[in-house]
Amino acid sequence: MTLDNLAIDQKRGPTYVGSMLFHRCVSGPRVVAKGVKKAVCGTEFSGYGSHIEAYPHSYLVMACAIGMTKTDIEEFVRRLEKVIKEVQKEQKRVKGCKEEQEKKAISHDTSASAVSKIKNSQIAEDGNNKSEKDF
Repeated sequence: MTLDNLAIDQKRGPTYVGSMLFHRCVSGPRVVAKGVKKAVCGTEFSGYGSHIEAYPHSYLVMACAIGMTKTDIEEFVRRLEKVIKEVQKEQKRVKGCKEEQEKKAISHDTSASAVSKIKNSQIAEDGNNKSEKDF
């Protein structure tokens, strides 16, 4: 399962899904993040943990064991769906916060620009209202 669309922010990328599953007592999932480089005994691996060097997606794989029941799989799917919903909810919250910050920044810029324009027009008016004897 690809996780490309399940990063919340820079700090909570695709591997965050794996940690959320772990904290919900799900054993067996492994998240492979896109573009990870790791050195082992002096040898650097690109795409560490992936099957190929430059796999284009972050993904989740699930290990299954002999003896797993249909109920075990259904419970895993239920927990995975719950995690995905939580991540999507957090994505919306973070996106809303970013949009609110951008609106405030734009509003502040507009206010500052408006104040500057008013001051400039007042200076221009003062200059235009002076008679020749004021010079």
